[in-house]
Amino acid sequence: MFRPRPGRLIVSCQPSAPDSPLNAPDHMVAMAIAAEEAGATALRVESPHHVISVKAATTLPVVGLWKRPDERGRRVITPDIDSARALAAAGADMIAITATADAHPVPALLAQFIRQIREETGLPVMADVSTIAEGVRAAGYGADMVATTLSGYTPYSPAQDGPDLLLVRELAQAVSVPVVAEGRYRSPEQARAALAAGAAFVTVGGAITAPDLQTARFVAAMEPEPGPPTAERYWAAAAVTIASVQATQGPAIREAAALFARSILAGGVVHIFGAGHSRAFGMELSGRAGGLVPMHAFGLEEAARPGQKGLQLLELERSPETAHKLLNSFPVKPEDVFVIVSNSGRNGCPVELALAVKQQGHQLVTVTSRAHAGSVASRHPSGQRVFAVADVVIDNGAPVGDAILNAPAMAEAVCAVSSVTGALIAQALTAETIRLIREAGAAPPVYLSANVDGSDEHNARLEARYQGRL
Repeated sequence: MFRPRPGRLIVSCQPSAPDSPLNAPDHMVAMAIAAEEAGATALRVESPHHVISVKAATTLPVVGLWKRPDERGRRVITPDIDSARALAAAGADMIAITATADAHPVPALLAQFIRQIREETGLPVMADVSTIAEGVRAAGYGADMVATTLSGYTPYSPAQDGPDLLLVRELAQAVSVPVVAEGRYRSPEQARAALAAGAAFVTVGGAITAPDLQTARFVAAMEPEPGPPTAERYWAAAAVTIASVQATQGPAIREAAALFARSILAGGVVHIFGAGHSRAFGMELSGRAGGLVPMHAFGLEEAARPGQKGLQLLELERSPETAHKLLNSFPVKPEDVFVIVSNSGRNGCPVELALAVKQQGHQLVTVTSRAHAGSVASRHPSGQRVFAVADVVIDNGAPVGDAILNAPAMAEAVCAVSSVTGALIAQALTAETIRLIREAGAAPPVYLSANVDGSDEHNARLEARYQGRL
């Protein structure tokens, strides 16, 4: 049972990454012993084999967790009852779980999961949440503590550099169970502020137990000011963003491709909306050599006045009414799928379009910047943003504002990256969709380049299947 010593500090003894050189039981044990001797009240430890080692070496209670893929392939904290049982068998005194709405979209199943852990293991549950609504929900379903661990790490919780003290204060006022302040606590002053906001405990991890992260912070702070924008600087910065997208977005891309393939096999069309430069994503998917035929790109231009272009289209993008004009401009069938590409996902037209296509029963994919969309308010009367409505969310990795280079004496960042990652995501979706159609035993309807002999006849024959819909 979780019976912490007097005190308020829980130390998280976890590696900063699975491949960290610190990810070994001996290192975790050394961290745990040092934390205990320095006065920590409890420990937060990842994976059963680390829990076993730490429990054998210290007397502190342990909050056990296990980061594993859930049934959708997303890596979450203690995703299932087998993970919870393994942590309990290893000696954990409390089980931490991800209790966010994106990890547990069905409330009844989350309630059942919390109840099952408590009944089968006899241990209390710490629910890691990202918003006040998630904290209230988890507490209502029987969680013994709620922790702000995941604030800023879901597409609908605001991303920020420091701890979310407002969430701590709101949760402490809204729930009757103890609130654990966790996430980006880097100084004693921040921890003290969390207690003043109503937290019963504060969990600190990387600021205490991750010398690799702390070293990187110091190194970054001591780097010289950036020089002028150059091609080499842009290539390097873009490569970092591309690597991040490649490492994190595979599951979402495959999930979206499954929707595309299912639609195309049923005779459907994939409709891709993008405003401004986001329209380039639709152009990458539709009418492209080596790409799939039933891809229909559309944008604000279809609803614009003659001569209206560029920044003059902003009023259309911000108006919810534009969405209905666009939807009425082309035929849509029940088996069709929609893609909405929007870095911020906040404007009236894309949000209204998302709500309308979901109301009509269509599957919806969005390609967005999680960093940007999570940091701005909606401009739609509903207060919604596109990522909260979509069935699948693909993060293009772009920062807030899209531009990735800073330069001396310039307030503005320069050189956008979303079009670069967008093109790669679009072609990855094409590849995965074609693979799935072939695995289903069908021939993918793929365009030949217009400059290849015989392409006109080939392409015309395939386009005839979708007459008037592309």
